[in-house]
Amino acid sequence: MIIPHHVTGFWAPQPAEDPARAGSVGAGILLGEAKARAIPEKRAFYNGADATGLVKGLLAERGVVVESPYPLGYGYAGSAVLALATALANFGLEGLVKAHVAEVENGTGLGDVLAIATGGCLVYRYRPGAPGIGAAEPLKCPKAYAIAVDLAPYGTPHMLSTLGPKIREAGLAAMQEFSKNPNFESFLAVANRFSREVGFLTRRIEEVARGVRGLLGYYAKKGVAVFVAEEEWALDALAATSRLGRARAVELRDVSIQLP
Repeated sequence: MIIPHHVTGFWAPQPAEDPARAGSVGAGILLGEAKARAIPEKRAFYNGADATGLVKGLLAERGVVVESPYPLGYGYAGSAVLALATALANFGLEGLVKAHVAEVENGTGLGDVLAIATGGCLVYRYRPGAPGIGAAEPLKCPKAYAIAVDLAPYGTPHMLSTLGPKIREAGLAAMQEFSKNPNFESFLAVANRFSREVGFLTRRIEEVARGVRGLLGYYAKKGVAVFVAEEEWALDALAATSRLGRARAVELRDVSIQLP
């Protein structure tokens, strides 16, 4: 199966007693595609590393092997990709809710499963919860490239424990602003402001951004920086942003989960 990654630009946690109804609202870009396959052994692997501990509750009969261009633990929703692959391999489409619940209960994600299950390019999540309970809308992306840069590992539990109140306050303000004009241009502006207010945008990222030609916008989420550049400047943007870390350029396009 093929499962996209998700790098949210802004979000506001929405707690609830029922984990299927808990989650977050916000918006983010789907990019890249991980490949996953089921294996008879009840274990999970992500890019060769054992990740069984992240999905123990989802390993009913089969395990999974996930191969992805993006590392786990940076901000690419790798844990959601792994949870979805495991849940779908074991429970079929019923696994969509199980994957979301596992993410919420493990503290590894709040809205990524809903965004990935929705599919598209830019996904606007306006009601929290698992697929079928929460609600999200795919929005159009321009003809452009997203350059995603690995900055450093940054765990979600640590982020939520240290930045939770600040993220919720900034996220609710971002949602209010974005809802007035939900499109890609607005997303980049709101995501930039959110990541600056929360503290994800460092001086180094700002310095590099000033030297990127054809730049449409940029933001950071945990240990990932995302730069969106016009198509003709994509290679230049890739070279310039590589000063921050390993960078990958992906054409913005509609992507979705593809089952075998």
